[in-house]
Amino acid sequence: MPGKTATPTLTVVNLNPADIRVDANIRRNVKTDRGFWASVKQDGVVVPVIVEQTDDGYRLIDGQRRTLAATDAKLDTIPAVVIDPLADDAGRIIRQLVVNEHREQLTDADRTAAFQTLFDLNVSADQIARKTKTPKARVETALKVAASPHAGLSE
Repeated sequence: MPGKTATPTLTVVNLNPADIRVDANIRRNVKTDRGFWASVKQDGVVVPVIVEQTDDGYRLIDGQRRTLAATDAKLDTIPAVVIDPLADDAGRIIRQLVVNEHREQLTDADRTAAFQTLFDLNVSADQIARKTKTPKARVETALKVAASPHAGLSE
């Protein structure tokens, strides 16, 4: 059928992050903040990175910050989705652009609603702060906002 592409073959494996080759990437600032690094150290890499298998190992396609944080945290393994090899470096850069261009940060309303849902599930403000690496005062403020009838978060 014209215009359709074949679904790529995907395999999920656990890889040592130090063994993943990180080539040039579109993201120029790969510095991870302390909260991100602490999250990876505490919980591991939750969202698999994307790699392609090459003749000399695995090459990173998506997940540079996760891979670098996992390497710094000395994790033994991280989850990785292995995709069919790309034709060339241009294809890798294009894929990085496509993947990263459409990512958006959570809004304050998203975060507030999530904190309220956790609170409704009997997770205390202190636990929310600790588990999400969010200052407790910010969590408490968000919960106060969520409780307000003017916030538009209640049903």
